[in-house]
Amino acid sequence: MILRLDKKNIIDVYDFIRRVTDKFHELYITIDKQRYYLTDLKIIEKTVKNYILYGLYENGLKGVILICYEKGFRPYVKILSQNRNIETALLKFLLWNYSDKELFIKLKKENPLVNYLQLKNKKTGKLLFGFEFLAGRDTEILLIKKAIKKEPRRLSMKEIGDNNDDDNRKY
Repeated sequence: MILRLDKKNIIDVYDFIRRVTDKFHELYITIDKQRYYLTDLKIIEKTVKNYILYGLYENGLKGVILICYEKGFRPYVKILSQNRNIETALLKFLLWNYSDKELFIKLKKENPLVNYLQLKNKKTGKLLFGFEFLAGRDTEILLIKKAIKKEPRRLSMKEIGDNNDDDNRKY
């Protein structure tokens, strides 16, 4: 089950981060161009309060997604999980719930998640998760998932009902 985490979950997040190694140092927040890694309770508390943090629970916390709106408008996604299956579940959740938003992920080039995010469907050739290369600098790479614009659904006259039918109004 994936839940939005709040101050009640701070200890769960702290225990998870101590238990799971962030090998590539990807789980951090940026304040005034300074990176703060989620390693102590004060930073985790500030993160839960000021950012969007989701956690996947399966007999305890198994993975987290952090969504940071840096520079006010650009949502950066950071993922930390125990294994690839948890990452997949978190990414599916993210794509389902944030399909109408542009998302950015900044990762170290040697992080295997870079290749996983850019996997293509063998039959269609389309990206499975929708993330494509945007830019690279030094040891990091920036991926983007473009928003899917949802067209408003137009209702037919049958769905709206006939406005001239005064006898059938329910008021």
